[in-house]
Amino acid sequence: MTTLMRAWVMEAFDEPLVLRHVPIPEPGAHQVRVRVLTSSVNPVDVAVSKGLFRGMYEYRFPAIQGRDFAGTVEAVGPGVTLFAPGDEVFGMVKRAFIGEGTFAEYVVLEEDRYLVARPPALPRAEAGALGLIGVTAIQCVDALDLERGTVFINGATGSVGSFALQIARARGLRVIATARPGDEEAHVRSLGADDTVDWSAGEVAASVRKLSSDVRGVIDLVSRDRESFLSIARIAQPGGVAVTTLGAAPAEPVDGVALRNIHSESDPVLLRRAAELMVDGTVRLRLADTFELDRLEDAFACPVTERRAVRSMLRLLTWAATAAHANGEKAAVAATGHGLARWQLLDLLGGDGMTVPAAARELRQSRQATQRLVDALEGSGLVERVSNPGHRTSPIFRTASGAQVTLAALDE
Repeated sequence: MTTLMRAWVMEAFDEPLVLRHVPIPEPGAHQVRVRVLTSSVNPVDVAVSKGLFRGMYEYRFPAIQGRDFAGTVEAVGPGVTLFAPGDEVFGMVKRAFIGEGTFAEYVVLEEDRYLVARPPALPRAEAGALGLIGVTAIQCVDALDLERGTVFINGATGSVGSFALQIARARGLRVIATARPGDEEAHVRSLGADDTVDWSAGEVAASVRKLSSDVRGVIDLVSRDRESFLSIARIAQPGGVAVTTLGAAPAEPVDGVALRNIHSESDPVLLRRAAELMVDGTVRLRLADTFELDRLEDAFACPVTERRAVRSMLRLLTWAATAAHANGEKAAVAATGHGLARWQLLDLLGGDGMTVPAAARELRQSRQATQRLVDALEGSGLVERVSNPGHRTSPIFRTASGAQVTLAALDE
């Protein structure tokens, strides 16, 4: 097995992330090595990459970025009892420092902290985007400690806000959500919002009070400074609770409203709860875009705001497959270019992208997509191109395990 992996690293402050080949980490005692297959880009990842957490966390350069992940356990260290090689897992990595993240092909984790088993009913793509937002949303709603009443969510169209909205509704709470008329309002109402206020019209607090005089809980995912947060927090009635994920809450209550700062934690109990909410249909996620690992910069460049609807800010990252050949050899498949869907490459390699079948396979697609796939395969070093007499435009490849693959375009 190769000793190097691809990873996006930050080498110094005020420098962009760069894709590097770095040593594959080895698991120590009570640690597992996970082959990362999907991850996601959240606003906090962009902030971390810009160095905005300096002074709060140590950046261990070269610092591998990324928090969310889903994948398979590939190796375990001494004393591991919770997982075995081949186990499907997902989770969220939030360490006491910046580095050793999940924007890489492999990550080493403590077995009892950052990961849990992925339920078969939870798709890997969604699991790779679930950890951070699921844990944060659960913490926000739990902190309100409400069995009934009205909740106001400022930032309901974002990923955390959308998740929290659905949890609150499932608990029987009435939800007022921020959303502009049109797609944003349609989005939050599809998730169960009872009422909406147009955040772009100004006077959000006054608009909420017109809808309800009995708001018991506030979740503010937007206000970054103390005064802005306090103006939103005062929407809650005395005895209520207001929470923020942006560190804007002072220690003391305001007008009888308790204030809480929510800091997402890598908690296996919360990860399992998030998975259960997805599996039982209480909560659903909407993935906006999918990028291969090599295109992390494109994912970061997508416009993101806390108010964005429909897309919900979830940008999924997928890793090109690692082919486990019949003779036991392993080699990384080169990431495909923009426009080539990941399923095409996985289908070519067989099943879930893990095993190359011994039988011949034929993958039919458009001529343009076929050419992109041919270019990707020829550049991967995993296959040998063999001739196809009498049919120039349908190339045949042979894998290291002897499998023969013919690519035939639909328009041939």
